[in-house]
Amino acid sequence: MKNNKSSINQKHMRKIILILIFCLILTNIKTYSQTKVGTWREHLPFSHATCVAEVENKIFCASEAGLFFYNKSDNAIETITKNNGLSDNLISTINYSKSFKTLVVAYANGNIDLLSDKSIYNISDIKRKDIIGTKKINGILFINNYAYLSCDFGIVVLDIDKKEIKDTYFIGEGGSSVKVFDMTFDGSYLYAATQNGLYQADINSPNLLNYQNWHRFTNLPTYDKSFNTITIFDNKIFANYSGSQANSDTIYVYDGVDWNYYDTTITKTKSLSQSYDNLIIVENWHVNVFNKLHERIRHFSTPESKYAILDKDNILWVADYQEGLIQNAETWHKQKICPNGPIDSKVFDIEIVNNNLWVASGGRTSAWGNIYNSALAHSFINENWESFSEKTIPEIEELRDIVNIAINPNKSNNVFFGTWGNGIIEFSNNLFKKIYNEDNTNEALQNISNQTPNSYVRIGGMTFDNDNNLWITNSSVENPIVVKKANGEWLNYNFQNKISNIDIGKIIVAQNADKWVVLPRGNGLFIFNTNNTFDNLSDDTYKRISLLNDKGKIISNDVYSIAEDLDGEIWIGTNAGVVVYYNPQNILSNNSFYATQPILEVDGISNYLLLTETVSAIAVDGANRKWFGTQNGGAFLVSDDGGKQILNFNVDNSPLPSNNITSISINHNTGEVFFGTSLGIVSYKSSATRGSSDFSGVYVYPNPVKPNYNGLITIKGLVADVNVKITDISGNIVYETDANGGEAVWNGKNFSGKKVHTGVYIVFCTNEDGSKSFITKLLFVN
Repeated sequence: MKNNKSSINQKHMRKIILILIFCLILTNIKTYSQTKVGTWREHLPFSHATCVAEVENKIFCASEAGLFFYNKSDNAIETITKNNGLSDNLISTINYSKSFKTLVVAYANGNIDLLSDKSIYNISDIKRKDIIGTKKINGILFINNYAYLSCDFGIVVLDIDKKEIKDTYFIGEGGSSVKVFDMTFDGSYLYAATQNGLYQADINSPNLLNYQNWHRFTNLPTYDKSFNTITIFDNKIFANYSGSQANSDTIYVYDGVDWNYYDTTITKTKSLSQSYDNLIIVENWHVNVFNKLHERIRHFSTPESKYAILDKDNILWVADYQEGLIQNAETWHKQKICPNGPIDSKVFDIEIVNNNLWVASGGRTSAWGNIYNSALAHSFINENWESFSEKTIPEIEELRDIVNIAINPNKSNNVFFGTWGNGIIEFSNNLFKKIYNEDNTNEALQNISNQTPNSYVRIGGMTFDNDNNLWITNSSVENPIVVKKANGEWLNYNFQNKISNIDIGKIIVAQNADKWVVLPRGNGLFIFNTNNTFDNLSDDTYKRISLLNDKGKIISNDVYSIAEDLDGEIWIGTNAGVVVYYNPQNILSNNSFYATQPILEVDGISNYLLLTETVSAIAVDGANRKWFGTQNGGAFLVSDDGGKQILNFNVDNSPLPSNNITSISINHNTGEVFFGTSLGIVSYKSSATRGSSDFSGVYVYPNPVKPNYNGLITIKGLVADVNVKITDISGNIVYETDANGGEAVWNGKNFSGKKVHTGVYIVFCTNEDGSKSFITKLLFVN
């Protein structure tokens, strides 16, 4: 009888759940698929490929961004990065041990990962070892149970079976360190290609730890010079002398007695290897394949090849530094295989408007000089990365160093790029439109005096105001403030030489129409307001200031970043942390003003906010919280007043590829925070979005909440900072919180920390004065 009741109850519950789901459909509750709060994504240049390995039916390719592999069975491409398993960034080389079915992944900092079907095992001994100089692992040679690692300081022997370091050989003169680039083995002798020549050692020597058991060859012309790659083929040793001059490499072949020249037409060799009875010689722009008769059977052109293999099906696979993985199955045909992403890791500025993200990949020296990077920018629109360079836009071939971006807020497909020397580039609908310089702006934009015309039109910053006027800083010229009015007219301003002929950086427009300008390299700030009269200079107000505290002492005039928060306060990033102007609207009319250093408390210790950090980037999220990027400490999220640290991300606790943050930008529609670093871009899905003016766009995801879901439940599209109460169908409150801007999150648990029961839950949303409210529903199946 009890069993029958239990069966009836189960059937009854299933009916209830079906009815609840039907009710949700009738009340227009939608199901949304969204990125979960706390999720990281990487947007890295997998096209910078450096090495390739055949792993059964997959081809693994190493890039500076991480690993990716191509499955030959179904043509699928998958990535393996620090975000989903790898222990580090900047892979230097890979190799696959068929005996142990293990892919050895080596890094520029000496770190090692062992990848098998079941796990990723990290060996960090070299990385943690106190060694003078660099620890890069340049090559991996397998002999029986061991992997011989060619390192920047010598040779390390790794026991793959025991997953531990066995030995370290310092083979330089007197047992000193020497940079080892590559190794090979002929069955009896080890051969090492180093920066000081070629070395040989008997593998059966009782003490390879003794440098005297490593013999350097002297019977070849460049015996004491750098050799970058070595391999065995047809029972002979092939080694490449890496010349210091262009096209001065020489390949030598050793028959056991003498070293002789090989193919003298190859003059810049990147790698030597053998695959399936073929010798592969990789040049800068070509891959050559020779058979055992030493006939060249393939000569394949690539943009910037680094390494190549032949697989068991005689398909050539090339790791190329511009195009990623290249497949060459036929003589002239090639297929590029690469995960979507930007084509370069350099990030100097990121800007987002209406879900459209743009990246500037230029830069400046620390002295604000040119580094002469070719003009390069990227877009991330509709989840697709596209890169723009001289290869795709011939009109920008001679341009260099794109350093800032301004996106038209009324037309997000209209984008302006500021260069450090060549003026401004305008795009429309992802197409090149125009270059602005002295010649076509009525000389509003100026070239640095006594320099080649239009080669030193340096743009320090750009931003749009609410009337669609584009404000520009033109660095190191007589009239350094420029405006491109909404009607297309160009004007510039001198302001009585207050900031003429000095370096000028970023510009922002505050809510009260004041313009704040960064004067880098210890020169403080400049603030001005034209009072909405572009041509009437008599009513302009302006002031150049130092960052003084309330005692009149300079906090720091070395300014790196600036942002206005939602309350109109101005936050400044310096080389000594963060300062704030709490009443900036009075700064042009009042001589009694000062900057404040917020006090941050971490683990019970109080100090000025990020006092020991150089704050290189600032972004304000939808909840008025502040994200700070630093040059050495990673990224920080603090409360709206700067008094509480919420998050600190760095290379050790997050997928950040570098602690040097160059830019931060937030997609306020989604809450995704994009971090530009010295090694590329990653993004983090935060819990704050910009608040809406009404509740018309509210939705909950996931909805329904399924039994196996343990993440956060997100309520989006809210009016800013509303109070959110969640009740069961009987009106009992199970959770209450305040929204972060336009978004609130719930972990699915009640006040006692227990997961709520199956049922419909009502979400009540109300602003502070009760003038705006909204009710929605969600189904919890537990």
